Amino acid sequence: MPIKLSQDQYYQLKQQGRFEDKVKGSRFIATAKPVASESEAVAFIEEMKKEFHDATHNVFAWKVGIGRSQRYRYSDDGEPSGTAGLPVLKSIDARSLS
Repeated sequence: MPIKLSQDQYYQLKQQGRFEDKVKGSRFIATAKPVASESEAVAFIEEMKKEFHDATHNVFAWKVGIGRSQRYRYSDDGEPSGTAGLPVLKSIDARSLS
């Protein structure tokens, strides 16, 4: 049974992590890092774009803050609209991460 958190409760990542998978000749790399602000999130995305400059797509999603101060963004980076970044954001939300 899922844990029900109040609106002012959330989880944070403890440290950076990475997962890689290959499917039908395509390589998928997911990297997650705890950030405390929008500027930290943007800087991390830029860092990943530089590291994976040759990637066909660099999709992302991030969310910081809680309640009225919550901010979030996502990008499909050329994938069909709503098929890449939005599912990542939904995964963040489903786990009550911020």
